[in-house]
Amino acid sequence: MSESSGLPAAQQRRIVRQLLGDIATRLETNRPDRPFTAVSRIAVIQATTMDPVLGRAVRDMAPDVHGETTRRAYAARLRRILTGGAR
Repeated sequence: MSESSGLPAAQQRRIVRQLLGDIATRLETNRPDRPFTAVSRIAVIQATTMDPVLGRAVRDMAPDVHGETTRRAYAARLRRILTGGAR
């Protein structure tokens, strides 16, 4: 069991992966060609979960944003992570 969330570690990992998938879907379907910034990353994570433990876990898995990227490109990065590809 994860001490910080009270959830079993495997369940917490499943939830975090689902949240990352939810973020990717939102970025792909809502204004996909708009810029995505480091501030956008934090905002979308906060909009996805209010749970501080899960929010931290999502931030740890979601890659940082450097330079210019779009919402669609960042969603693709999240999808690669979820399928076991490179960050």
